[in-house]
Amino acid sequence: MALLDLGINYGASYSLNFSTDIISNREGIEQRRALYQQPLLKVAIGNRMVNKGELDYLLAFFEAAQGRLNEFEIRDWTDYQVTDGSLGPVIEGRQSVIKTYSLGGESIQRLLTAVVEETIVDDGGVISCEFNVPVRFDQDAFPLTFEAYSPDGERLFSIQELSCTEIRKAWPDAPLQLPPASIDADLGIGKDYGTTGGQAYSTSIMALPSGWDDRQANYSGSKSQWNIGAKLVNVAEMTRMITMFRLCRGQLVPFNFYDWQTESTKLVRFDSDSLGLQFEAHDENYYGENIGDRESLFALNGLPVKVTCPVQPTTGVCTPQTLTYSATAKDFSLASVENLDQGGGGSLNPMASMQLVNDGGNPGEYGIIRLDFGGNLGSGVTGYWLSPFSYVPQSEDEIITIDYSEDVKRFEGSWEHVGQSIFLVVWQCPFRYQHQIAGFAGNVGDAEWTNKSQSNISLSEMGVYPIPGVELRFGFARLNGHELSQSFIAYTQVGIDNWELTINVGCPEV
Repeated sequence: MALLDLGINYGASYSLNFSTDIISNREGIEQRRALYQQPLLKVAIGNRMVNKGELDYLLAFFEAAQGRLNEFEIRDWTDYQVTDGSLGPVIEGRQSVIKTYSLGGESIQRLLTAVVEETIVDDGGVISCEFNVPVRFDQDAFPLTFEAYSPDGERLFSIQELSCTEIRKAWPDAPLQLPPASIDADLGIGKDYGTTGGQAYSTSIMALPSGWDDRQANYSGSKSQWNIGAKLVNVAEMTRMITMFRLCRGQLVPFNFYDWQTESTKLVRFDSDSLGLQFEAHDENYYGENIGDRESLFALNGLPVKVTCPVQPTTGVCTPQTLTYSATAKDFSLASVENLDQGGGGSLNPMASMQLVNDGGNPGEYGIIRLDFGGNLGSGVTGYWLSPFSYVPQSEDEIITIDYSEDVKRFEGSWEHVGQSIFLVVWQCPFRYQHQIAGFAGNVGDAEWTNKSQSNISLSEMGVYPIPGVELRFGFARLNGHELSQSFIAYTQVGIDNWELTINVGCPEV
């Protein structure tokens, strides 16, 4: 195959393109399916000025290719070297090489069928070489505009929208390469200045003729999304991005992303099946002795990512079962503390904490939950505690109900006559759902240990629907707050003991 030799092709754009089917419910919980195992490369070589000699070369090449009909080779300057490859099969009379992309303990292999044979070095079975990519033009017409003419006869032309697409080659006895559940690595971009994004909600609004509107939250919590904006990246940064994108199969597989606003690591996925890079600058010392010492700069044309959830392997079979979990106070971890604002500005210093007590429970050790709130009209606080227990649905047909039970007891606080509302809490990544078990538990009527429980709590009525492979986490919440007519600072203390959760999994009758 002929090589379209454009030299060090400044201004050319290279993009890797996957295809992913994504089905999501109103809450944003997704099921994703990859249609491509390997991406297709697209190269945009248009949008440039050329002189008459360069134009003649391009036109002759385009005519030989007969537009989109015949294939040829092109150099992908974002990815054209192998340093630790292996020999592949002979395809169409040419020796192929297998390149492996690895990151975060995962890897994927790529078959290279346009290897530059004179660059192959075999070091005990470890292959290094350079390679091109077989492509075809995307157009049957050559886009050309006459732009300028000089007295000495020099002419300038502009070329627009001239691009080419990679041609796949059959890989005999190709290995089965299943995508991982997630990649335990990040993009390696450090302090990511210029990235925009953060929390995002989804709200449906119906405007009424009277001017009022009816609003409904589509998400029970916020989702986070970012755009890694246009920036220059060097070869090492670009190589890591390309490797991650190939391993993730575009939008399919999630990976780690550090959120500098919350200073925490989030599990995200790419929100696009295309990774685009434009060749901007190159170190002319590339032509020195060691080709690996060159440095180039590429422009990243924006890369959106969004929070997602890992999906675990499942059987796909609905199996009736009953699972019962019991926990003591020391088993819980505080997941979050949220300010309750009913229109007055919220609490000035909202706090939620649990003190562990060794003796005096029902029986033995127990916990005392303290809620601090107030300072503004209608203010309060909610504390969310996460248990160590979880359940992974195996089938979307599962009918799940919950039996919830805990013992409570009132302890001294600054507001003697009000206890704490109790909620069952279910986390289904990335959202949280809750169902009230009891209001004002630990009030004056609960001076001794008292059981608070509910049975047959339907997860579907809470808005939680089983997504095969998406983990359900369980815990509880305690809430207290003022009415809009009250603003004093207060705290309440209510004990917790003998927490128990039963998960009842049913299946539809056949």
